[in-house]
Amino acid sequence: DPPRPRSHPTQPGRPPAGLESLPARLQQSPAPSSSTENVGSNELSVDVRKAISEGTVLKTKRFPVTKSSTKVALKEAPSKVGPIFMVVPKAKEQRAKEEKSLKVLRWNFSTPSSKYIEQLKAQMSGCLSNWLQEEMFHSNFQHHIKALTVMTKHLEAEKDGVLSCLDLILKWLSLRLFDTNTWVLMKTLEYLQRLFQLLMEEKYQLTDNEVSSFLPYLILKLGGTKESILKEVRAIVKQMFFIYPVFKTFSFLLEGAQAKNTNQRVGCLKELGWMLKKYGPEVCQPNPSKILKTLLVLTGDYNNAVHTAALKVIATARDVFGVEAFRVIGNISEKHMGLLEESIREVGATNVQEEKMETQLTKSCGEGPRRTIATGDQIEDDCSDSLREQENVNQVDISPNPKPAAGDPPEMNMELHVGSRASLNVNMIICHLASGSIATSMEALAQIQEILEQEDSVELMSSHINPFLIATLRQMKFIHHLHVTAEEEARKEQVVEFYHSITCNLVSLFQVDMLAQEASAGVLKDLISCLISFLLDSPVEELPEEQSAKLVVMKVLEKSNQTRVLSSLLLLLQESMTASTDLFAFSEMVAKCLWKTAKRLPQTIDRIYLDQILLDVHLFMKVLPKEKLKQYQSNYPLRALKVLLHTLCKLKGEEILDHLTMIEDRGDSDLEANLRKVLSHFEGQAGMDRESGSSSLAQDEVNQMLAEIFAKINSKETARAGLEDLHDFKEKHPEADLEPYLKNSSLLFRSYVKHGLAVIIQRLQQMTLLPAKVSSPLPVFYTLGEGQSPPSLTPELSLLS
Repeated sequence: DPPRPRSHPTQPGRPPAGLESLPARLQQSPAPSSSTENVGSNELSVDVRKAISEGTVLKTKRFPVTKSSTKVALKEAPSKVGPIFMVVPKAKEQRAKEEKSLKVLRWNFSTPSSKYIEQLKAQMSGCLSNWLQEEMFHSNFQHHIKALTVMTKHLEAEKDGVLSCLDLILKWLSLRLFDTNTWVLMKTLEYLQRLFQLLMEEKYQLTDNEVSSFLPYLILKLGGTKESILKEVRAIVKQMFFIYPVFKTFSFLLEGAQAKNTNQRVGCLKELGWMLKKYGPEVCQPNPSKILKTLLVLTGDYNNAVHTAALKVIATARDVFGVEAFRVIGNISEKHMGLLEESIREVGATNVQEEKMETQLTKSCGEGPRRTIATGDQIEDDCSDSLREQENVNQVDISPNPKPAAGDPPEMNMELHVGSRASLNVNMIICHLASGSIATSMEALAQIQEILEQEDSVELMSSHINPFLIATLRQMKFIHHLHVTAEEEARKEQVVEFYHSITCNLVSLFQVDMLAQEASAGVLKDLISCLISFLLDSPVEELPEEQSAKLVVMKVLEKSNQTRVLSSLLLLLQESMTASTDLFAFSEMVAKCLWKTAKRLPQTIDRIYLDQILLDVHLFMKVLPKEKLKQYQSNYPLRALKVLLHTLCKLKGEEILDHLTMIEDRGDSDLEANLRKVLSHFEGQAGMDRESGSSSLAQDEVNQMLAEIFAKINSKETARAGLEDLHDFKEKHPEADLEPYLKNSSLLFRSYVKHGLAVIIQRLQQMTLLPAKVSSPLPVFYTLGEGQSPPSLTPELSLLS
């Protein structure tokens, strides 16, 4: 250990010489820094303040520099070197699985308690550096700010680590949203914006578990009164649309609109109205009727602000759905609809007056329009106008840091801005596709078709495939039910043209492998179901686009992720066979699709997650065992399942049994027994093939020997030796068929061979004094078989004729 420095000659507890003569205010020790964690230092600062207030002289303690403290300091210094986020493979998925199965506390509370904090600490151990955890869970808010600063600094450099620990980071940020310190809140929201911008750049999509860890607590902040915080919260909500499905975000906000806090209800309703105006009916998935009924209930709120905000949302919904569709979906009576219209008109008149007053106030204050931050209520109604759309994107500041940091290249900021704008434009096109107007939808389909036909712009559709397919499916169902039975010829032609545009879009989409692979299993299931229903429905049979629909089905089965296709087909087949209504034709068509997909397994087996497929087959066989399948009125489902299992066993062999890892209750279905039965069948067949191979090899040897024998007979020098070899061969192989070797030869050659064999037999009988076995050599030839093709040496024998 190093010797004690000379700069501290005094002994502990005793002030240096001459210090007593200084004034009292100069004798006090300097106040400890706010970043210290030494409890003794905090107590010392309290004593100092007390001494100053009493006007007494305080003799401060000076703790000696011991060897142990030096060692601790040397050990702590290097601990801050290195990454702060650790990449632990599959750890995030395991945490989500444990939370879903309730092995740990589900992150759901009104106010965070100590048990949630302790659980988060335990989950962070091994994933985040120890010194950062100390800062994150310190009781002093300044340490939280320090942790946020460090996390911001390491955000870009440790992208992989951030994504690996994203669920833990979001949970800790949700705790910070409960802080009352405005500085901490602003720092937290700023970090959230930076984090989401990173996710947008990486094209990362948040999982449901990650979103539920923080979004409900972020929505609570919409009930605040500080405009600076509200502005940041709205910006973060708008960023969510790029990294999480819009309709799911809409559901969270709708739930927040039913909270007890009046300000929160109003804030959520404003965001809901903005989303409806911006993205159209698509945001009301998966149950538009239920969502509209919830909004209608909110119009009856006792609070005037909530009542007005809910009416604005209803007015927007009426416009984007169309009046007729709005009434049908919301199940609204004519009387109720009339009252709604009257209330909406009153609210509209009030809004016009308020807007005029705000405009006059803005002009009098000299504020330009570009200096204001647009909210959901201030964005123009015409979202199809590209110029206004660009202005709106500029006004709604969704970037994590409006003022770029020093040293950031302006080109990068411009690229990110253009990328965000392009993504927003695709969202707008999908919004128009989901419109209640056929003309608007067809225009959107034309724009998407143009994107898909240009190789340099195809990537714009990336991460938008599921919303696009959902909007397309909605239109197919909506248009079919409302317009396909129309009597007007013009209306029928419009419907046919609309279906043609949809099928062309789908074919173009599924010709691009990168985009086709993005479709989820749930969306594929709905898409296949809709297309099969479209093919089977009687009114559609008259349309020439039936072939196009078949082409879409083929493309979907061929180009989509094969694991998801098989999973969706198995689930669709199970649902159709167990439905209360008769879906015989539908289930038969699904079984044919499953059969065709199984036939392609030799080409696709390497791209399939077999564990998931076998789990899906297991679940199918639990509900529909072989006995039930045999009793079904169509044998296609059973045959398709057999083809699937036989093909898997044929391709993987015994290895297929190693892919049953996801099945916990193997005994509940006959899957494993069926696999073993098929494998044993293949083993027996392989043995027969080996025997057949050996017999075919023996036949080849026979042909070779006969060829050599007849070659000898064909030569004058070796003819007698050839006849003797032929006799010996017949003695050893009496079952051999010589007819194919003789039937194409001349009568003279056949007589020569017969006579030569008869002479050899007669001579052998005389030599051995044995009774004659044959009275004539003729039966030797007439008993030969006639089923074989002539050997290759037949042309040689014909030379003797």
